[in-house]
Amino acid sequence: MKSILLYICLFILIILNTSSAQIFSDEPVIRVRIIYTLDSLNIIFNDEWTLTQDKSQEEIKIHKEDSLFFSIRGVSILIQSNSSDFINDNNKVILKSENSSSTLKIKNVPYGIGWWWQGIEDRVYEGEIEISINENNKFDVIVSLPLEKLSVRSCTL
Repeated sequence: MKSILLYICLFILIILNTSSAQIFSDEPVIRVRIIYTLDSLNIIFNDEWTLTQDKSQEEIKIHKEDSLFFSIRGVSILIQSNSSDFINDNNKVILKSENSSSTLKIKNVPYGIGWWWQGIEDRVYEGEIEISINENNKFDVIVSLPLEKLSVRSCTL
């Protein structure tokens, strides 16, 4: 009787181990909305990045120390750089870097909105950055990071 109970326990343990390994074989990605009240953004790049326009998938290389200014024109995103201006015909762009530790600085990020301690400050982020226009005609800025990386960086979000 004891051996049957032992086999049942081992069988359950094996099933639990294999199913949890399958569930977490890919590290979960966490998406955090960091901005939702601004109608303009000033971003300074500390490393090499790529800007992808939502539907066209056209990639634009951004170099270290470049600066981009984003504003809303109708339902489109106007992007101004040091050298040129262009309009993204869609309402979403994505910023990615080949190096997972590459960073960028967003100027004047609001925090504590609606609380007595609210303010603005320049903040440094890494990960994939999605910029889109929300229903209030303001920017939504969403940072996507793997769970393990987010837990290390959570104090800056």
